[in-house]
Amino acid sequence: MVFDHHKRNLQEALTEIQHEYGETICSSMHVHLDDRIYLEAIAVRGEAKKLKELSDKLKSRSGVQYVRPTMLSI
Repeated sequence: MVFDHHKRNLQEALTEIQHEYGETICSSMHVHLDDRIYLEAIAVRGEAKKLKELSDKLKSRSGVQYVRPTMLSI
């Protein structure tokens, strides 16, 4: 997910959403692409329906520029 860190209350909202899905999130990594734009890589596991819900909630927030779910089968 790529988002604008300067968007008011966005980081808090994204963290809150991630806490709602704590049972599916294994890990996350936060990268500063520049002083304004951040990348958050989130590793998840679980049912496709639940993962789509998480992705859709993250995408719906104003200031989120890009969400790209990628599935790996292991």
